[in-house]
Amino acid sequence: MQRFGKKVANTVLAVAFFMNSHAALAENFTAAQQKDVVSDVSAQLKKIAGTKASFCFAVENGAVTGINEDQQVRTASVTKTITTFWAIEALGPNYQYSTYITYQPSNKEMHIAGTRDPFFDRDRLFALLADLNKKGVTQINRLTVDSNFWFWPDATELRYFANGGGGGGGRRGKTKAAAPRKGKAAAPRKAAAKPKAKSGKRRHAQFVPTPIAKEKQSRMPAGYSLGNQAFRHFVESEAHTDQTVAGDSAKIMNNLKAGFNTASWSASLKGRYQRARQMNPVLSLPASVTMSAPNIDVVQGNPLKGKPGTYVFVVKSAPIKQYLKLTNIWSINPWAEEIFHSLGGKQRFMNFMQQKFGMGQDVANVNSGSGVNFHGKNRYDSTLSCQAVVRMIRKMDWDMESVYKSDLSEVLAVPGKEGGTWADPSQSLVVKTGTLINPTPAKNLAGVAETTAGEVYFGIFVDKKGGNRYTVQSMLTAMRSNFKPVTATPKPYTFAPIGAWTHMTPFVPLSKR
Repeated sequence: MQRFGKKVANTVLAVAFFMNSHAALAENFTAAQQKDVVSDVSAQLKKIAGTKASFCFAVENGAVTGINEDQQVRTASVTKTITTFWAIEALGPNYQYSTYITYQPSNKEMHIAGTRDPFFDRDRLFALLADLNKKGVTQINRLTVDSNFWFWPDATELRYFANGGGGGGGRRGKTKAAAPRKGKAAAPRKAAAKPKAKSGKRRHAQFVPTPIAKEKQSRMPAGYSLGNQAFRHFVESEAHTDQTVAGDSAKIMNNLKAGFNTASWSASLKGRYQRARQMNPVLSLPASVTMSAPNIDVVQGNPLKGKPGTYVFVVKSAPIKQYLKLTNIWSINPWAEEIFHSLGGKQRFMNFMQQKFGMGQDVANVNSGSGVNFHGKNRYDSTLSCQAVVRMIRKMDWDMESVYKSDLSEVLAVPGKEGGTWADPSQSLVVKTGTLINPTPAKNLAGVAETTAGEVYFGIFVDKKGGNRYTVQSMLTAMRSNFKPVTATPKPYTFAPIGAWTHMTPFVPLSKR
């Protein structure tokens, strides 16, 4: 977001402000005006008898203040901004997951080593097969993969459908990413079509799966208990396992065997290949591919490492900001879970926040990447304080601008311009919503408002049955009545999960470049 106040001059001050120091308020915004904001929001809360809520805000680099700002609240899908923050701080917005392919022509053996890329999908497999064919490889006598390579066929399947899905309220318009690509494609199965939902209702509320079996929790994505309808994987309820990843080992092997043995491709898989070929010219797919890999095993380490006559190639995912942006526009639960666990999960997040910011205990109740999860039959909603959320959003905004010469809107949504789960005709917000349904209801909103006084970072959390978007809207309106909005100017965004990086390129270690 464009900075209207004074920029922080050095890293020490940036960390101090992030740690919620009581620094002077931003230029042109006084302590008295700060009290007016809190008073106006408080007046709205008094109109809603018995509502439990938390509100906080900070203007530019000013102190975070508000109502119950230190109280733990259920963050729901606002947790996706925390997952986004972690990804940006740990990896940077341009990070790309790498997958390494080692091939030994003499024995026709190949090994695939992953980096826990959550988005290695069917189309990327098609590109890999086509690249191998171009190099004369049509048969692999033995194919091995390590446990960090996860083939999730439907990972980005939603891009072939309009409007996406995931969590959080009625959709307000379509994004460019939602539009079908040009070209005629094989029609998707009827079961995979967009499920109907009542206008204004949570699109996924009708799809509440039972918790995934304990023995499958360690490698099963959220939504698999709904069956094979790919689209429903992205329109499922807030039910997630505590260790959700791209699929269990048996499913990975079955998918790999099906994908790498083209002679036994089903009619559906052949249709998917033709659809990818026609809709994604960047893949440069031929009319057909040929591959045979009768022996596929999961192994520890690379059995081809150090062997003579081997070649190593790398394929990459799109920059992670591509996935983060769409995750936050459409509130895609499985993507948030996959990114969170690819970064290391709950304990790793606590350690990261403690070591870098001294905030390990502040995030002790962040249990998943999307805000909700299941462990067995018990539900453990993620909770955070409003002030912790605002501090993280502010730090992410600063780093996107000062470190990456980028903008917060490259990973969060600008409602009114890009669709998403909130409406804002002023187009001056960059925000994320959060919604929980019974038995632990909540309605939340957090992000940044562009104003003439500077960036206003804020969080609104309503944690009670009866709290709804109108409750949140009244609090937001009360806060914004103290500021003059400035229209946000995000860069044009089109979801592009494939590109030149999708193809095999020779891998050269940094030490030899």
